[in-house]
Amino acid sequence: MAEVRLLLWKKTSFTALFADAPELRPLWPQLDYGRHLLTGLTGSAKTLLIEAAITRVGHPLLVVASDRNHAEELVADLGNRLAASLLYQFAVDDVLSLEAANTSLDERNDRIGALNFLLSDQQGVVVTTLAGLRRLLPPVADWRHAGLTIGPDSEVDPAALGAQLVASGYRRDSLVSAPGQFAIRGGIIDVYPLDRDNPVRIELFDTEVDSIREFDADNQRSLDSVDSVTLPPANDMLADEQRLNATADRIQRAVDLTDAARAAGTKAHADGADALDANAAFVQRASRLVADLREGIVDGNLANYAAALYPEQTTITDYLPAGAVVFF
Repeated sequence: MAEVRLLLWKKTSFTALFADAPELRPLWPQLDYGRHLLTGLTGSAKTLLIEAAITRVGHPLLVVASDRNHAEELVADLGNRLAASLLYQFAVDDVLSLEAANTSLDERNDRIGALNFLLSDQQGVVVTTLAGLRRLLPPVADWRHAGLTIGPDSEVDPAALGAQLVASGYRRDSLVSAPGQFAIRGGIIDVYPLDRDNPVRIELFDTEVDSIREFDADNQRSLDSVDSVTLPPANDMLADEQRLNATADRIQRAVDLTDAARAAGTKAHADGADALDANAAFVQRASRLVADLREGIVDGNLANYAAALYPEQTTITDYLPAGAVVFF
């Protein structure tokens, strides 16, 4: 026990000594305003600076790495020094077309946790990349209302809850077997949040909550009762019916413009076959997407048409509270 205490003291003491270095001392009071250039930090020195800044700033830090590889290296370094509750990653693929194929549920859960952490205005750090900085996100007000908590005194309308879960990124199925799924069978609602080890079963008496239990996803047997359950979003890209219809309208307008340009080009430039073929292919794909969106059918990667989905142009910087500091 004495050895453990000594190691913890050395770790904390070294960070404090680093933060109190004469070269850094003038920096801390200036972080409340303006931009600052700090050079000469390489390797672990950058990690120590971030760790020191967490204690000095008192608000979230957003650290932007150049690409995903550098972000993951930094997260690994910070993970050796910071508690898990202080470190979050907003991981986004540098190439958008790869995201649907490569993004795991864990990465999606990490992004959700990062956004919730920023809005909580607590000490800690979120590491992202330039691609993450550019990623379009739901308006902050929409995100704040996306999650919900259900307890013994709650009243639940199964149809309304189902619509809200779909808008929050959950997928409806006949049986819940994996995170991000939900099922509704009469007065029984099964939901598998991304941040829980087991799914939960909410049993209703009419619209009143009768019981809430965890259950085993493999054999569907009930486990322990829980007092309440929080259902966070299952995706960092949210879209309710109204937003999907508005998105379909925007894409349809682009289709109409492209179709008109294609028709004009056919008459004026019969030799521009390649461009006309590309426009025709776009119109065909976009028309199918519009039809799907109007039916509430969403593919696996909303980020592909985020510009139409989120015309508000919200990014992760809009989730930063006052007093937060961004490191590049």
